[in-house]
Amino acid sequence: MPGSPKRMDADAAWKSHRATYQVMYMAKRPSYEFMLAIPEDHPLFLSADRALFRMRFRDQRQTHDIVLNLDELEDFYERLSQLVEYIKVERERRGRDL
Repeated sequence: MPGSPKRMDADAAWKSHRATYQVMYMAKRPSYEFMLAIPEDHPLFLSADRALFRMRFRDQRQTHDIVLNLDELEDFYERLSQLVEYIKVERERRGRDL
């Protein structure tokens, strides 16, 4: 994903227009935080793909914020779900050693 045009567009949109976005959902945990933001001026943005998901990991060296558009967020969720399912299967198979 890094280097993809959609990824660059989402990151650039967040950095240059963050004051014009409204936070709709936010979760903060000790090791990470994430939020969903939508443009405040809806007529300027004709499609829902202008909404952004931003994630930040805390207390880790050399980390950057991750900014995804909604299509990228859905893809990330699907892949992460597959990884979690794999971990569950491996834990059952190995007796929770993983």
